[in-house]
Amino acid sequence: MTSTELRQEDSMPSKNPYAWSKTSEPEISLDHFLTKYRPSMVRDDGTKPWLWVRAREPSEDSTMEGETAAIAEATVVLEEATEKVQSIQNDASIPVRSNKKTGAKSKKEVREQASLSPVQAGAAEKLKDIAIKNGYTCGKWLVFASSEKVDSIWSGVARSLVDGPLSTTTAFCAKVATCPADEKPNHQHVLCIYMPNVYDKDAVTEVMKILLRHHGLNLSGVKTDLYTDLNIDSKHPSGIPSTIWKATSLMKDTEIKGGELRDAFFNELAARPKDSAPPPASKEPEKSSETAQPDDEKPKPKPKTKLKKKMQVEDAFASDNDEEDAREEEKRKVELKKKLAKARKRDDSDDEEEKPKKKTAKI
Repeated sequence: MTSTELRQEDSMPSKNPYAWSKTSEPEISLDHFLTKYRPSMVRDDGTKPWLWVRAREPSEDSTMEGETAAIAEATVVLEEATEKVQSIQNDASIPVRSNKKTGAKSKKEVREQASLSPVQAGAAEKLKDIAIKNGYTCGKWLVFASSEKVDSIWSGVARSLVDGPLSTTTAFCAKVATCPADEKPNHQHVLCIYMPNVYDKDAVTEVMKILLRHHGLNLSGVKTDLYTDLNIDSKHPSGIPSTIWKATSLMKDTEIKGGELRDAFFNELAARPKDSAPPPASKEPEKSSETAQPDDEKPKPKPKTKLKKKMQVEDAFASDNDEEDAREEEKRKVELKKKLAKARKRDDSDDEEEKPKKKTAKI
């Protein structure tokens, strides 16, 4: 396998429907992408082993020449280390198992001792120097997730990378494995969160704390892209550790498993309401509180200016007529009183005439 083919494992493909990039003006939103392509639902047919999300360009970018030179130099170092370890494995004088009586050490013990010497630890240090010298320091945090949880974990990491807590770190890209064609029970999906320089301990630790505090993840370790190119895994014959950082080499185990970071995440998770999803966006514009009207009522039209003035004039005339009517009514009352007074006077005079006259006594 050529170095170019090896590097494709950690290179995000361009113009691929299974890769979303914020920097390339994507045709669909991140939410749409995450909903459309779920790692638990996408099956790899040989053309889509990964789903990718790229938030930004790395702060430290490598060159093709540097990567090629690093791989070439590292291959020589790896072959030498592998040969030395194999010689220990094939040495018949070294027993497979240790013997307490004779003090003979097993192949495993000799190999572990050799790792403390310039065989494995020394080879790892040389690989680090080669990577830094050639500017090929990119790598990733490794996370494993079950098929039941991978969709939610992947969505959370992707959103965090684009405009969440991870966006404040050096992390710039992430990918997740899709379902293999021959998926077996209890399959684990691997997630990779990429950083430009995995030998920067502070930067790597910062990303680690975000993944613990805001995502509650179980972290496996940090692997360089150079190790991926060299096919260094846990079963590599050289015995070189497949990761340059373990979580416990950056933080204490008690801080990782039962520390404040993950505890805070799970406490927040437990405190969230069951239905905490935001309501779906309405296609119709919302009515403002000032102009909103019930559906069965229509707003009353405003009176025209001319009509309003006419009504004001009519009201003025109406008030004048009311005053005139009041005066007329008062005059009628006065005249009526006069008539009644005259009538009473006339009645009184008539009564006087009808009374009998008194007889006068004669003298």
